[in-house]
Amino acid sequence: VLHLPGDPPLRGLRYGMLMLKGHAMTRMRRPRLKARHSVRTQGMQYAGTHLLLEIWGATRLDDPAAIRRLLVRTAKACRATLLRIDQHRFSPYHGISAVAILAESHISIHTWPELRYAAMDVFMCGRLDPAPVLRVVRELLRPRRLKLLEVKRGLRALKP
Repeated sequence: VLHLPGDPPLRGLRYGMLMLKGHAMTRMRRPRLKARHSVRTQGMQYAGTHLLLEIWGATRLDDPAAIRRLLVRTAKACRATLLRIDQHRFSPYHGISAVAILAESHISIHTWPELRYAAMDVFMCGRLDPAPVLRVVRELLRPRRLKLLEVKRGLRALKP
């Protein structure tokens, strides 16, 4: 991985990879985590909860400000730490793709205003609950129909 002076900070890299710092290659160190980022319950352990939403008959799907507000309010409702938001609008009359990077994982949405449809996912590590996203989506996008799939990521049985 080549990281030149003046480049924005690197994100999403695997620890142990080499990066250029000044004029020397240095090995990235794993940060120490202050809180547990997994859940143990009833003999099982998982990294976090991932909600996948199918949003039909929604409004404001071509409005970048509304999509940004949705991401900010979802992060706040889930008690997550918002690090940054990135959005792309494909044209004035087409969809938006947006992602909120969280200290606890991410929230993303992809919209198709011409179909009044959006695909959204909310992944929260550890004990944070992503369920408040449903209330926020209903309030801000006013969908006619929501379909939800919940996945426990990294699910494994603990040794007895």
